[in-house]
Amino acid sequence: MLFKEGFTAANQNSAPINLKMLIILIDLPGFILVYRNFHRIIDFRKSKRFLTVLVTCLSLILLAAIEVRSYYYEWSLVHLVQSKYNGEKPIVERYGTVANNVLGIYLNRNEKVIIDKLKYGEVQAGKASMKDNPNFIFIQVEAMDSNVINKKYKGSYITPFLNSLKDSSVYYPYVLSEHMGGGTSDIEFSVINSIEPLEGYSAQKLSNYNYPNSFIKVLRKNNYSAIGFHGNKGSFFNRNISFPKMGFERLIDMDDMGFKDVGWGAPDRDVLNYAFDHMTKMSRPFISYIITMTSHGPFTNAGKYYDNKIFDGVENVNIKNYFNSMSYVDKVLEDFVTRVRTKYKNTYIFIYGDHTPSIRDKEYMQASFDYDNKYFEFIPLFILTPDNRKYIENSRAVSMLDFSPTSLKASGVEYKIKSDGVNLLEFKKDWRGIKFKDMTYNRQFLYEKIEGIK
Repeated sequence: MLFKEGFTAANQNSAPINLKMLIILIDLPGFILVYRNFHRIIDFRKSKRFLTVLVTCLSLILLAAIEVRSYYYEWSLVHLVQSKYNGEKPIVERYGTVANNVLGIYLNRNEKVIIDKLKYGEVQAGKASMKDNPNFIFIQVEAMDSNVINKKYKGSYITPFLNSLKDSSVYYPYVLSEHMGGGTSDIEFSVINSIEPLEGYSAQKLSNYNYPNSFIKVLRKNNYSAIGFHGNKGSFFNRNISFPKMGFERLIDMDDMGFKDVGWGAPDRDVLNYAFDHMTKMSRPFISYIITMTSHGPFTNAGKYYDNKIFDGVENVNIKNYFNSMSYVDKVLEDFVTRVRTKYKNTYIFIYGDHTPSIRDKEYMQASFDYDNKYFEFIPLFILTPDNRKYIENSRAVSMLDFSPTSLKASGVEYKIKSDGVNLLEFKKDWRGIKFKDMTYNRQFLYEKIEGIK
């Protein structure tokens, strides 16, 4: 299902590269030896046919015995298949990627089976509370994790504008990222639909799913216009199909904007400028959902049109490029936000990352940890409100499932959705826990856990 995305990502060298990848060559000497002596191996097999059959049978008996024992301890392939959507890691570790992919094809043969695995929260509803409904702008920033906001280099912040927003917005430093089987596309899936994506499958590639819990659909029924903007091709993760299904009038991608790849995708400044200009053509109130590309790994895009010399002293080239990318993103966001707040006073702006940048080094440590056999990664969230509300959360993590109830309540329209999220503009003490991969986690616990890893 992800062949096209994987091929494109490989073509753009977007996978983090390190020396551990040389493990793929471990079988090469054996392969060469077998290749050069293959005729001798064939002759040996013919002369030892009985021994070959015996070894094969003994191997199968041993495998069956191991599986029977594993079944007794509830760790067999049968049990792992039953819990596949809680994570593929155990299957890959015990049986390999080929077995995991074969199981994936078998389990995913019926889309209804997959759709039924999507878990909705409890019903939340609100009554109409205002006539002058506000606009909403969502800016989903590629690879912006929580720690980069406060990171300094040579005494200066990497992202000075975003760091300054902490004191002039509603700021949540740690949002649990729903980054699973659909890669970055899982972020808008969970934000818009207030449900967790699928662990082993790209939810936005479900051809028979109609997004019944999309908050965009609710707002569209209340006279909102809604457009998505992306600095990549819309066919990536089927966004050109899934966005209209979620209620958007359309997704305007890089090709629609008339931009070409500069690295991978269009520069964020061009995309944000296009989105700003297009807002003047949209009826009021409007929703603009913007997905950026410049800061995508391996973080070489920005270097083609932006070079902050202050980072020349960074030893790790990957980190240097990441800092340069985030510095560029910070500057274009400052310009965009200033223009929006000048022209559109009655507007909520959500600025947040999608996932961590896959960097763990002495010069930069991303905001993530492994716990409970799960991977937790955190991104920041800034909410700029029409009334210039200010708040800094200093004890609780939040969830991407919180975006939907927050937006609907702020819109002032009548609504009903299913969500386990909370309203992030009501700073209550008794928020429910965060549901993540069939478990519920205390918000204070997650905050303290990730805060302690800095």
